[in-house]
Amino acid sequence: MPKVLIEKEMQKRDLFKDEIERLGKALANLLSEIVQLKSGENNIAQINNYNKRLQQQLNISVDELISLTKPELLSYLKNKNFNANHIDSLAKILVEQSHILIHNKELLQAKSRLNKAIELLEITDEISNTLSFERIALKNNIIRKITTLQ
Repeated sequence: MPKVLIEKEMQKRDLFKDEIERLGKALANLLSEIVQLKSGENNIAQINNYNKRLQQQLNISVDELISLTKPELLSYLKNKNFNANHIDSLAKILVEQSHILIHNKELLQAKSRLNKAIELLEITDEISNTLSFERIALKNNIIRKITTLQ
C-alpha cells in the first residue's frame, strides 16, 4: 500500500478515535449532571433543559430515541459511532430521568424511558458480545421498577 494511503488511513483512524473519546467524555459529564439533577430539585423543566443539552452536545434526541424500534435504534447509534460503553451510559441517563419523572407523577414518560433503557442494555450486550453482571442487575432493577408503575 502506498505511503500516502497509509497516512490517510491512519488519519481517519485518529479522527474516529478522537470522536469516540469525545462522545465518551460528553456522556460521562451528562450522566453525572443527571445524577445531580436527581438529588436536587425534581422538575420536568430540568429534564427538558438537560435534553436540549444532550441534543446540542451529542445530536441525540431523547424523544427520537424513544420512538425508534430496536433495529432502528441500533442503526441510529451505529451511525453516531456509539460503542457499548456509550450506549450503556445512555441507558443510565434514561433511568435517571425516569426517577425524576416518577417523582413528578409522569409515569407514562418514565415507563417509556425505562423500556428504552432495557433495549439499550440489550443492544450493549449484543454489540459487546459480553454479559455484564452490572447490566443484568440494572435490567432486573428496571423491570422491577416498571412492574411497580403498572
